[in-house]
Amino acid sequence: MTEFSNQELILKAAIEFGSLYTYEIKHGTLGETLYIDAENKGEAHLVRRKISGSWHGLYVIVRYTQAQEVVKRKIVRELSDKEKLKALDKKK
Repeated sequence: MTEFSNQELILKAAIEFGSLYTYEIKHGTLGETLYIDAENKGEAHLVRRKISGSWHGLYVIVRYTQAQEVVKRKIVRELSDKEKLKALDKKK
């Protein structure tokens, strides 16, 4: 592929999958590969659901660089009766 057609494909990918991601086309071990860089694991999962492993003749790899912020989604669960009793015994 020529550089001009690579730029066209990158633009088409940005329009189709969103401008939040960074796109790059390079030659990989399986041939021409579209690399999509997402901000975190959650975003990478979302874009993987939108795109298959192959797109316009390119092999697709979705990557991310930062860990997902788990602190924002604090998971709260109820203590079991056994755990409640154990906690009360420690207070005494």
